[in-house]
Amino acid sequence: MIISGFSGAGNSTAMAVFEDAGYFCVDNLPSEMIRSLVELFMHEGSKVARAAVVSDVRGGSYFEGLAAMLPGDFLARGARGVRFRVLFLEADEQTLLTPLQGDAAPAPAGAERQRRRRDRREHRTLAPLRGRADVVIDTTGLTAAMLRRKLAGRPAADPGPPVA
Repeated sequence: MIISGFSGAGNSTAMAVFEDAGYFCVDNLPSEMIRSLVELFMHEGSKVARAAVVSDVRGGSYFEGLAAMLPGDFLARGARGVRFRVLFLEADEQTLLTPLQGDAAPAPAGAERQRRRRDRREHRTLAPLRGRADVVIDTTGLTAAMLRRKLAGRPAADPGPPVA
């Protein structure tokens, strides 16, 4: 399972759900390393049957290639038979700001303008990946507990048919 989405939309919560379901989880893995990780898990003797990887804009330039790798030949070379899905989490602007609302100190002058520029860049960067996602969940208005329940009851945990 490849988990991605907007900062603050619940990527870490989603990863925790998969971890609780017995997945081997890796947070903030650069996209270029995902194929190598899959190949490592395919070696004889590996005890990893299911894995979830969070890859998002925190990876900076390392993240930008993820959408181009999916589904194309992402796993086809050297990892035939591996089943995978992409889970994308999004939310409205207010939900994405929620983690910042408890701050006691007022935002510095110009911080709002900088945040809006950053958000526009993030939307542009994530748009191709969102378009290739197998499952898109809008987390607007969901608490972490609600998102956990929603993910636990979804077929998102089923990686689907093998990649040919």
